[in-house]
Amino acid sequence: MVIPNQTFRTYNAECKVSIVIYMSIEQADIVVSHILLVEDNPEMRMMLCDLLQWGGHSVTAERSGEDALAALAGGAQPDMIISDLKMPGMDGLELLQHVRQNQEWAHIPFIMMSGNLSDFQSDHVSDLGIDGLLPKPFDLETLNRVLGG
Repeated sequence: MVIPNQTFRTYNAECKVSIVIYMSIEQADIVVSHILLVEDNPEMRMMLCDLLQWGGHSVTAERSGEDALAALAGGAQPDMIISDLKMPGMDGLELLQHVRQNQEWAHIPFIMMSGNLSDFQSDHVSDLGIDGLLPKPFDLETLNRVLGG
């Protein structure tokens, strides 16, 4: 169970890095089976797809915010969107705005990935409509925590 508005810390002993994740929704009630992944880096996109599929999720992977919107408009019905923040063209925040403005998509939990948590102030995350942050780099435990597992 994830408690809303809490900061979680995990330590990856293998990589010797500390990872902080901020969650603003209680995901214990969310069953994630289909994820729309938006990541411009092909290697990161492939790695995340593999991890998510290995975890039993179906994944629609797109390389840009524009492609993600096209997938949603084309009928993709994800249970969650995981998007990189900084991408060429439409960035993650612009994609988030489009998703939140569309009544069909506004309910979809939106997780933002960023290599720099200083891009966000934790007290403003929920004001932006972001349901959670996934800092890069991350480990499998942190990814599972974001997905409510």
